[in-house]
Amino acid sequence: MNIYRVEYTGNSRRFKGSSWEVYANTAREAVITFYCDYLHENCFFGDDDRLFNMDGEVICDFDCDRVKYDGGYFVAELIEQL
Repeated sequence: MNIYRVEYTGNSRRFKGSSWEVYANTAREAVITFYCDYLHENCFFGDDDRLFNMDGEVICDFDCDRVKYDGGYFVAELIEQL
């Protein structure tokens, strides 16, 4: 388990300019964990490990380490390996 800093790169006033520390094994796991915790009503997993929003759009493909949201992305940076 590692510590990642999750940040948002888009235009949403709710998340812009903020960062959060998340415990996860990978950057992908960190952004998905954060996204599903804070936006659980807009988080649906497909059979192929892709993440969809409530409109059925892919917001995180199975091999991607960022989640698309409101003109930007949630991204994770490793800050400490445990």
